[in-house]
Amino acid sequence: MLLVALSFWLVAMRLPTPQGLHHTSLATRWQSQQPQQPARPWSGWSLIRLPRLRPEPIRPPKVALQIGHEDVANHPPELRGLRWNTGGYADGVQEIDVNRQVVGRLERRLLALGIEVDILPATPPVGYRADLFISVHADSVRDPNRRGYKSAHFDPPRNALEPILREHLDEAYLRASRLADDSINVSPTMREFYAFNHRKYRHSVHPDTPAVIVEMGYISNLKDRAYLAKASEPADALLQGIVSYLREQGKLPEPPDRTPIELPELRAEVMRLK
Repeated sequence: MLLVALSFWLVAMRLPTPQGLHHTSLATRWQSQQPQQPARPWSGWSLIRLPRLRPEPIRPPKVALQIGHEDVANHPPELRGLRWNTGGYADGVQEIDVNRQVVGRLERRLLALGIEVDILPATPPVGYRADLFISVHADSVRDPNRRGYKSAHFDPPRNALEPILREHLDEAYLRASRLADDSINVSPTMREFYAFNHRKYRHSVHPDTPAVIVEMGYISNLKDRAYLAKASEPADALLQGIVSYLREQGKLPEPPDRTPIELPELRAEVMRLK
């Protein structure tokens, strides 16, 4: 039996090998049949495909300007007790007219700086949000000698930025207008102003939005009234405070140079707004 097996082995060794096998493994044969690709240097990025990252667009800051007493007749039921309050009046001057004129000029100046602006009536939208909110008013009392500027945020502040916003507005307005500081006459109504009294009213500014009410001066005072009649001046004073605040918060870039800005009614240098 051993001789027979040996004979078969010798015969097999002499037979020709079938073409294409050459005693290679199946894997080797499969690779030999694939088209040859040029060699490429290895790169870790060639094995991982990541989504193309795009920088987030820079959103311009949004400033909300409320025209004090505008459309009070349209207050919702929760504010119906304020529908009668159409603003002050003195010597033929309506407060609401002063508020409208100042807000209109301030809006154009903010838009010229690339700032988004929302003009709001007396009733703010429910839970309204912006980078800052200013309710613009002018005061009027029976005493013709009382004069000056004052402002207020909710007491206690609803967020950490409200005192900072008020500080910027007060400093800029008092410096530019040279009006007296009338903060001693800030009333509880101002500190609990309905437009940012979110604890009591649904139609109020969201508590995360810094909100301030400003009384730009007294239309019942001769000197204050003359100042407010030049709507561009109080608008510029408020503008300086807004710009100063937004720049401190990193929401408005610093001016690269002293290039003048074209405004509808005047030319103001950017450096002047710092």
